[in-house]
Amino acid sequence: MSQSNSRVNATELGLKRLKDAKDSQRTKEGKRFTYELIAELSYVSVSRVKAFFRGERIYRDNAIAIAKVLGLELREIIGEDETTNPPQKIVIEYQTCQRMLEERKRLSINPLTSKDGKTFNYSDIYVPLGLVEKREQEKQNGDVPPEQGSSLYSPRQQKNNLPLFPLLQKGVGRGGKGLGERPNNTCEITQKYDNEEFFTEVLEKGNSPKSQGQRIAIIGEPGAGKTTQLQKIADWVLEKTDQEIVIWVSLADLQGRTLEDYLFNVWLKDALKTARVTEAMEDGLVELFNESKVWLLLDGVDEMGVNNPLYEINSQIKGWIASARVVLTCRVNVWDAGKNHLEKFDIYRNLDFSDSQRDEFINKWFFQSSDLGESLKNELMKSGKERIKDLVKNPLRLSLLCYAWQKRKGDLPETKAGLYQWFVDTFYQWKEEYFSTTSAQRKELNKALGTLAKEAIDQPVSRFRLTRRQVVQVLGELDEPLCKLAIDIGWLNQVGVAEENPDEPVYAFFHPTFQEYFAAVSIEDGKFFLNHISENPDQGIYRIFEPQWKEVILLWFGKNDLEQKNYLMELLENFDDNCEEVYNWQALLWVEKLLDEFPSYHLSNEEDEEEIRKDINIFKKLFSSYISQDKNLKNITKKDGEGIDLTLKPEDIKLIYDVGFERRLLEKSKHYLIDVFEIKMAFYSLNQSLDKNRDIEDELIDEQAIFKLFELTSGKRWNFDKYHIIILFHYLIANPEDDYTVFPIIRCANKGNNYAIERLILLLNGELNLEKYIEEKELLQDIYEEAAEVLKDLLIPENLKQTVSSLKASINDEVLENERDRYLSCYNVLWYCAQNLNYPEFYKAWHF
Repeated sequence: MSQSNSRVNATELGLKRLKDAKDSQRTKEGKRFTYELIAELSYVSVSRVKAFFRGERIYRDNAIAIAKVLGLELREIIGEDETTNPPQKIVIEYQTCQRMLEERKRLSINPLTSKDGKTFNYSDIYVPLGLVEKREQEKQNGDVPPEQGSSLYSPRQQKNNLPLFPLLQKGVGRGGKGLGERPNNTCEITQKYDNEEFFTEVLEKGNSPKSQGQRIAIIGEPGAGKTTQLQKIADWVLEKTDQEIVIWVSLADLQGRTLEDYLFNVWLKDALKTARVTEAMEDGLVELFNESKVWLLLDGVDEMGVNNPLYEINSQIKGWIASARVVLTCRVNVWDAGKNHLEKFDIYRNLDFSDSQRDEFINKWFFQSSDLGESLKNELMKSGKERIKDLVKNPLRLSLLCYAWQKRKGDLPETKAGLYQWFVDTFYQWKEEYFSTTSAQRKELNKALGTLAKEAIDQPVSRFRLTRRQVVQVLGELDEPLCKLAIDIGWLNQVGVAEENPDEPVYAFFHPTFQEYFAAVSIEDGKFFLNHISENPDQGIYRIFEPQWKEVILLWFGKNDLEQKNYLMELLENFDDNCEEVYNWQALLWVEKLLDEFPSYHLSNEEDEEEIRKDINIFKKLFSSYISQDKNLKNITKKDGEGIDLTLKPEDIKLIYDVGFERRLLEKSKHYLIDVFEIKMAFYSLNQSLDKNRDIEDELIDEQAIFKLFELTSGKRWNFDKYHIIILFHYLIANPEDDYTVFPIIRCANKGNNYAIERLILLLNGELNLEKYIEEKELLQDIYEEAAEVLKDLLIPENLKQTVSSLKASINDEVLENERDRYLSCYNVLWYCAQNLNYPEFYKAWHF
């Protein structure tokens, strides 16, 4: 052992000099020396400072630092002839490390499952998770649908300015759709790994950007598999070599000890199976560290129970401990909160379970009862289970679901509310070991979380990302008991910072479904969802028709307050919208849906119940193509509708002529003006042919021009002006059988294009007199249906009210009787508007 790492202690005279210096001296600022101040100035732990003042042996470099703070020389304290004991060479055998690690392989859910006679070793149900390298703190700038709520925690792709693959494939027959583009995501993923790649590239070869594999952090949300990943790393190290040792420390076990103290007085005592650890044994362990033979695995930085765990652990990975290779785990909210003192660590995150990994996990859980496992997999594939499927991408939540399924022998609670109530109770039980709570505390916390959830869901945007300001307004400051408990338990987790303000932390519930559940159980009165004031809807409440409250309402109906449920069902059943019953259908569809959560309810007029159910089924068949889409335009802005301008300036035309029209040169050009010019020429040719007497040659020109437009416009948004739209509709009237090419071209108009929207409304209102030109009833039906779909695709929020006001003229008995197809197509669009306007807005537009 080097001289600098030997242990020394103060002589009797040295102790007196230490005490005198501490009591009599002051800092430059005039402060009295305390043990804490000496520790701060010497960068030595308080416990080591106190030990030195008691005459105990500490490391020489620590002793030098303490003496220097007090203006003393070390030789004045320890004496000239002080010697140290030579280190005792200790041997930590492979079997010892393996034995100690086996004790860590029991899953954290075992305390719950053991009472039913079932426990797991992590290898029993281990499914390899992918990892991603994380470079920067996630910036949150919007919301996600709750059925994709796991993506709040999921790392995103690096920023890419190139358009990605189309959302919809180009159609060449009737009903063909246009192309769209997937929006670019931002930040965080720089490299994806499967387990073996991670072990080989990062751990074995040291290919990591900051530490060359010496400092690794595995971060993630609660239950994301961080501890399991650490256990797999331990297995890999032991399989790879018998020359290195693995030391596992669950940081929650420190209980105020320093890491050094724990290694000496807990881990080493256990490893050597001795009742008393000698200084020579301690020195031998230090020697192993200094020889770089130790992997130090630190599990749960967030569970240390101190105010700043990242600072605390960084201050303790010093001296001889710093010689180890360190891998630690930490929750995302702790890692990203405030200043990160572990900036030299390379950061990796676990990916969510894929569908195949989820099924593999279920198979392993139910290996002794495969029928139960198969029935659970089949249940998750059913329609309406999208939120649960997203919920269980997380290993812990999937474990809870498997346990529930096993305990009930394949029978989950009758309602969603019952299932999530079980999850909540189980989650508290799972956390009890670390964060004990009383029933009163849980009740108070649940109520506060419900208030926070309701306020967030009621926002016009960002319903599932909560700023620090929003959180503390309801729960108090982050260090106050209620808020601290919500974060410690894991109901709230920091998921990044606000894109608009990087100093503002952003939080999310454990999963959006739990946010909706807490909101639901905090609502007592059915009037919270619907309070219909027919003569003045602006004074009423119509959350029942707002899509963000859909799941909250379903969960609320799983409660046992029969009086309030009956009250709301009766309101829905008797709802009168005064808008030719367009909005009534939303109410009746809710009645049908809620009967699944409230099967004992019967419609108030039992004689009409069967007839009403029959009407609902007919309505659903007629409009099944868009009832299920649950579209929401609330967050669409004018920017989303921007397209490529077709205007050609003189200099642009000159540029096109300069490059020539040889196909070879055109294909090499990267400038969109080439396409613009060709589109302009196609429109010109189409218009010329339409203005002439139509003969065989002209019809050929028509076809060439329209297919050229179809080819050039597909997949992009174009700023068609009134001239372009008139030509397209002129061509459609002259060639109605070519609707399968015309409508996809119109669909590529920029969203909110007033010229296209006006013409489509004229068509649907029967003002273009298509019946005069088209004798074939089936073709006319196709044109109306396509026009309705294209119109819905072009609408933005600013167009919705005017569309309602314009199309309401076609919703009457005369049109229904004589032009049923046109009536249904108009109703299609109005229903779409009803889904994207709240009831007071729709009412005003209808009666405008």
